[in-house]
Amino acid sequence: DLKLDILCYSSMDLPVAVAVSELVIPGLADQLSIMKKAIVSELLTQQPQLCPYHFVPPGLLIPLTAIYDTRYGEIEEKQSELRRNLHFRLGLPLDRPLLRTSNALTFGAMEMRDRSSSKSGSSLLRDVHKEIPSSGVSGGIMSLIDGSYEYYHYLHDGIDDN
Repeated sequence: DLKLDILCYSSMDLPVAVAVSELVIPGLADQLSIMKKAIVSELLTQQPQLCPYHFVPPGLLIPLTAIYDTRYGEIEEKQSELRRNLHFRLGLPLDRPLLRTSNALTFGAMEMRDRSSSKSGSSLLRDVHKEIPSSGVSGGIMSLIDGSYEYYHYLHDGIDDN
C-alpha cells in the first residue's frame, strides 16, 4: 500500500499532455524507485509504510519532498536521524523541527488524508498571530514568534486542556 505524491512545476503554456509525460510520469517513477530501495531491505521482516511529505522550509525557494516510514511516528529514532540529516544537507537550522510531518504542505482534499502522526480532518489554527491586529491593551507584552505553529484552543480535536 504505497502512497505516491509528487509536486511538479512547469510554465503556464506547457501542454498538459507534455507535462504529464515529461514531469508527472518521471516524477512518479523516481518516487517509486526511491521507495523500492527503502522497502527491499526490510520487505521480508517488516512492511514499511512509506508516505511522501512536501515542505517549503524558510530559505528554500522551491518545495522539497521527504519520504518517511510512518509506522512509528515522528519520535522514532530512525525518523529523527533522517530529519537531522536532511536539515544538515539543506543548511537548515538544527534547533527547530522544520521537516516534521505536522509542517508539511497541505492541498485541499489532501489535508484530510490520513497521516499517522496527526488526526485526520484536523482543523487546527495555524499562525494565528499573522491576522490578529494589536489588541491595544494597556501594559500588554508583545512576544516575538519565530517560525510557524499550530494553535489548539479549548477542547479542540477533543484535547482537554484542564
